[in-house]
Amino acid sequence: MGIIQGISQAPESTSFQAMAAKQQELAKGILADPAVASLSSFIGVDGTNTTLNSGRIQINLKPFSERHIDATAVIDRLQSSLEKVPGIHLYMQPVQDLTVDDRASRTQFQYTLEDADQSELDAWTERMMAELRKLRELRDVATDQQPHGLAEKLVIDRATASRLNITPNQIDSTLYDAFGQRQISTLYTQSNQYHVILEASPDFQKNPSKLQDIYVQSSSTQNSNSPPAPTPGRTSPNSANSSVSTLSSSSASGVVPVQSAFSASASTSSLSFNSSGPLVAPSESTNQVLSTNGSGILAPSTSRAFAGTSNSGTKSATPAAPIPLSTFTHFEKISSPLIIAHQGQFPVVTISFNLAPQTSLSQAIAAIENVQNRLKMPASVQATFQGAAAAYKAIGTNEVLLIIAALAAVYIVLGVLYESFIHPITILSTLPSAGVGALLALMLCKQDLGIVAIIGIILLIGIVKKNGIMIVDFALEAERSRGLNSTEAIYEASLLRFRPIMMTTLAALFAGIPLAFGSGIGSELRRPLGIAMVGGLVLSQILTLYTTPVIYIFFDRLRERLSQKKTVPIAFDTAERL
Repeated sequence: MGIIQGISQAPESTSFQAMAAKQQELAKGILADPAVASLSSFIGVDGTNTTLNSGRIQINLKPFSERHIDATAVIDRLQSSLEKVPGIHLYMQPVQDLTVDDRASRTQFQYTLEDADQSELDAWTERMMAELRKLRELRDVATDQQPHGLAEKLVIDRATASRLNITPNQIDSTLYDAFGQRQISTLYTQSNQYHVILEASPDFQKNPSKLQDIYVQSSSTQNSNSPPAPTPGRTSPNSANSSVSTLSSSSASGVVPVQSAFSASASTSSLSFNSSGPLVAPSESTNQVLSTNGSGILAPSTSRAFAGTSNSGTKSATPAAPIPLSTFTHFEKISSPLIIAHQGQFPVVTISFNLAPQTSLSQAIAAIENVQNRLKMPASVQATFQGAAAAYKAIGTNEVLLIIAALAAVYIVLGVLYESFIHPITILSTLPSAGVGALLALMLCKQDLGIVAIIGIILLIGIVKKNGIMIVDFALEAERSRGLNSTEAIYEASLLRFRPIMMTTLAALFAGIPLAFGSGIGSELRRPLGIAMVGGLVLSQILTLYTTPVIYIFFDRLRERLSQKKTVPIAFDTAERL
C-alpha cells in the first residue's frame, strides 16, 4: 500500500515528556529519507498504545515511480539511520491490504507463550527470547513483555495503625478518594448530565513523596476542652481530679473490654460485669459517664450524643485530628510489569519477529520449533504461532492434502467423461512439469513459496490439463469413429490441435505477465501468483507437446496387454469331447 507502520518503544521508566522528545527525534530522521512523503505520530496511553513508553508512527511513502524501491528496502534503510537515536527503538513493517493478524505487534509475525503462572511465564520468555535472538533466520525479535517498570509499594505498619484506630479499609478509601476518580454525585440539567468526580489536587499527583502529605481520619473522637481520648489498651493521667473514671453502657454490645478503662486514683470503686462480659460502671462514686463502641469511637450510652459530667462542666465529643499517612506507612521501590496481557483466561506473552534477508517463513518456523524442542519447556507453557505465521503453518500442513484432493476431483471427472481408468492418467501427466516450472521460476526470481504462490500452483492444475484434454479427446474420437490405431490417432491429434493449444496457452501466459513483472501499490502480493503461472505454463508447454503422445501410446499398449491376459482362449479336441 506504500505505507509503513512503526511502533516505537522506550525503557519502561520513560516519562511522557522524555517519550515526546525521543519520538520527535525519530520523526526527524524518518522525514530525512528521500522515499518518505509524510508521517503521522502519536504517543500516550489509549486504545492502541497500552503503555506510556510506546508510540505509533505511520509512514507514507512516495509513489513507486519516484522512490524506485519497495517498502522492505525503505525499512532496511531507515533502521540503519534510526539506530543512532538513543533510548528508543522503532519496529517497522509494511502495511498490507490482506492480513489475517488478530492482534497488533511490533513486527510482522507472532509467536505466543501462555501459562497460568506469571512468574514461570516470565522466566521461560526470557530464555526463549535469548535463544531466538541468536537465530540467523530472524531479526527484530521483540516482545510485549515489559517487566521492569518502576512502582512504589505502600507498606502499612499495621501495629501502629491499629494503635491509632486506623484500619486498612480506611487507608484504601482515602487513597481511592484522592486518586481513584470516585464518582460522588451527578448534576442533572435540562439537556445534559455531569458526573462529579472526586480527586486530589494535581500537586499531589506529580511525585510519590506527596503521598506523605495525605492525611487519614482516625476512628477515634476526643472531648472538647480536654486532652484527646486515650486509645484502647493505654492509660492517660487525669489532671482534673483523682477520682475514678469508669465506663458504662446501657447495652451489652459495643462496650470496650476491661483493658480499655481509664486510669484511676487511689480511691476505690467496685466494678461489675454483665452476662456478656463487658465492663459496667458502678452506680456511685463516679465523676464521668462515658460509652464507647468496639472500634474505640466515643458515643453516648443511650442517645448517641456525648453526655459527660465532671467538675469543670459539660463536655461534647469531636472527631480526632487527622493523622499523616507517613506516621504509619512507608514506601518501597519495586519493579513491576507495565502490563499483563491475557489470552482467554491466562497470561500470555507475544513474541514478534521479522524475517532475515533471503529467508522464507517456513525456514523461520522450523528454526523456532527447533529451539522450542531443544529448551524442553514444561507442559504448562503453551507455545503457538499467531496471525500470518499460524495461517501459513496450517496451510503448509494441509498443502499436500489439498493438492491430492484437487487431483482426485479432476481424475473422477475425466474418468466419467472418457469412461476409462487409464486416459485420465494421461491427462494428469502434464501437471508435474507445470509444478516444477512454477518452483523453478520462484527460485529464479527469489520469491518465497507463500500462500499466494501455492494458490498459483493449484491454479495451474486447471490451466495446464486442458492441453492433454484437447489432444486425448481428439485421439479417442478418431479411434472410435474411423478405426485408427493409437499411434495414428495421437499423431493426427497432435498435428491438428497444436494451434488451439498454443493459442490458449499464450492467452493465459500473457495474462500472467503483468502480475509477474508489474510494479505499483500491492504488486508484492500479486507477484508470486504471476511468476508461478508464467513459469509453470512455459515449462509445461514445452514438455507436454512431446510427452503427452508418448504417454498416450504407452498406456494404450498397456491396456491391450492387460485385456489379452484377462481373455485366455480354450481349445477343445472334438475326439476327446466325444
